[in-house]
Amino acid sequence: MPLSLNTAVVLSIPKELWRLVDYLHKHSLDTPNLFKEPGDGEQIDELVEMLDTGADLSNFRGNVHSVARCLVYFLESLEHPVVPVSVFNKSTEAFHSLLNCQKFLLGISTTHYNVFHYIVAFLRDGVLEHSKQNQLSVDSLVEIFAPVLVRPDKQDGVVLEGCAQFLRNFLLVPQEDVIPKAGPLISK
Repeated sequence: MPLSLNTAVVLSIPKELWRLVDYLHKHSLDTPNLFKEPGDGEQIDELVEMLDTGADLSNFRGNVHSVARCLVYFLESLEHPVVPVSVFNKSTEAFHSLLNCQKFLLGISTTHYNVFHYIVAFLRDGVLEHSKQNQLSVDSLVEIFAPVLVRPDKQDGVVLEGCAQFLRNFLLVPQEDVIPKAGPLISK
């Protein structure tokens, strides 16, 4: 079953991730330079407190750039990257093929798999659908999210480009082609 933000499929993802994406989906898809603006440190601290205490994010009165930055910080703060570094022990040449990238994802945990596809669905079906208004492109989203989702051990150009190509593959294909035909993604 294809995965998008409008699907009835229930994914096993952290509730904080869902709450941040839900807020951004409702309030910011047309915002220019979303994810590129730094946000306000005090507002980000307020958001973290709201997430920690379960407070309703609809009561947040700060700007959407702070929520976007909080999402990036959340992904950066995960103990393990969404896409495990072990995936990138393979040849980076393999990441030029969507099929190879899909196969690599089949070997990661269900939660990491679901988080990856949830973020890709949000970026592709939400943010990029509004690219004329928010002025974001696939390349700008790859620049922001590839290092956060993958966090490679080596920071050399070849590895970083492999990480970028890995994410780019999933952002550029139609929704029905994103998810491999077999995988640990859905719980009903």
